[in-house]
Amino acid sequence: MHVHAWVRSARNQREYMEDFVAIKTVSELGVWIGAVFDGHGGREIAQKAAKEMPERVIGVMRAYPLQEEKWPEQWKKSVMAWDDVQKKSKTDSGSTMTMLVRTKNRCWTINLGDSRISTRSVLFKKISETKDHKVDADP
Repeated sequence: MHVHAWVRSARNQREYMEDFVAIKTVSELGVWIGAVFDGHGGREIAQKAAKEMPERVIGVMRAYPLQEEKWPEQWKKSVMAWDDVQKKSKTDSGSTMTMLVRTKNRCWTINLGDSRISTRSVLFKKISETKDHKVDADP
């Protein structure tokens, strides 16, 4: 499986970086995950999401190993449940999430907020691009 990924982050005027990147390969599932979490108002939630969200996605894939058609809806439920817990936390920070999930035969994008994924062909022709939206909106 060949995956080429580029990530760009900018700290701008802040004294510290609020963005986090997660890269995960799960050989037994033949899965590669790349994700960017853009912190808003602090780094706590973005940092936590970078550790936990790839594991949630993988957990769904393990729970439904031969049922790929169920993965997107289950991912959405898992992300929304995680978001509900974070809303109750004592932090004022938040995070967007942009994730690419690649298996041998398919590729999915998961996008929450104002971060985007643009998929390109080998010749860099645009194939698709995610649109901004919120966790409780339709995919």
